[in-house]
Amino acid sequence: MMVIIVVISMTIELAGFMGATGVKLNPVSAVTLVAAVGIGVEFTVHVVLVYLTSLGSKDERMAACLNHMFIPVIHGGLSTLLGIFFLFHKLFCILMLAFSEFEFIVKYFFIVLSALILIGLINGLVLLPVLLSLIGPPCEIRLFDEKTYLPVPASLCKKQNR
Repeated sequence: MMVIIVVISMTIELAGFMGATGVKLNPVSAVTLVAAVGIGVEFTVHVVLVYLTSLGSKDERMAACLNHMFIPVIHGGLSTLLGIFFLFHKLFCILMLAFSEFEFIVKYFFIVLSALILIGLINGLVLLPVLLSLIGPPCEIRLFDEKTYLPVPASLCKKQNR
């Protein structure tokens, strides 16, 4: 549920950014907003997965989550941004979107997708952790006898027995 809330928030923020920068709603910008949902999940789902599979209080789980996922989420955002900047065609790397001769490409793709990545990083690494710390679900993992022992997931047991 938290992922849905944050992704909807990102989409609304991106639509507001588009309005503020003069990007009109047309088929191209509508497709960009739809793609924003898919790209926005990248910044949230990893954070929630680590939060749900960590032990301790909400704050301890969030600290562990940010400790493990902050850098990978940043790397994901940077790699997506590099994908926007560069288009590999044959053996040459040309800057396609950032320095395009067509203002339409720069305005409707480069600026909007760059804003999406920035909005996604802020929401995924700031808003989502705050929401999970305040109203996140309780810990579902239970320890056995030893405090340091975690049960092996059933899917791993099946793979090891083969």
